[in-house]
Amino acid sequence: MIDIYFFKGKYFSICFVGMLTLLVFMRSFYLKIRLFYKRRYLQAELKSNPQTLITSSDIKAIAGEDVLATQLDLARAYIELDKKSIAKQILAHVIKNGAEPLQKEASQLMAAL
Repeated sequence: MIDIYFFKGKYFSICFVGMLTLLVFMRSFYLKIRLFYKRRYLQAELKSNPQTLITSSDIKAIAGEDVLATQLDLARAYIELDKKSIAKQILAHVIKNGAEPLQKEASQLMAAL
């Protein structure tokens, strides 16, 4: 009798591990599909509205007092992402409105583009 219960317990644990593995696989498959469709939705939204940029109110919320220094950092990030047209617009704004050191850095970055 002990052997029969042992085998039943062994088969139960094998079945349980198999079901658990199946559930983990199904969950990962679901997440991959969800991520795929989310990327597709975001790409379609970006195509329909290409002017989705960071607004000045967003920058003020992030930057605090030194908005133009944050815009300069943002321009550097856009350069690294190879979005040079957006970076040029931001750099032009910093050159126009920034203090002397920021204007100097922005003009150097603009010349490098």
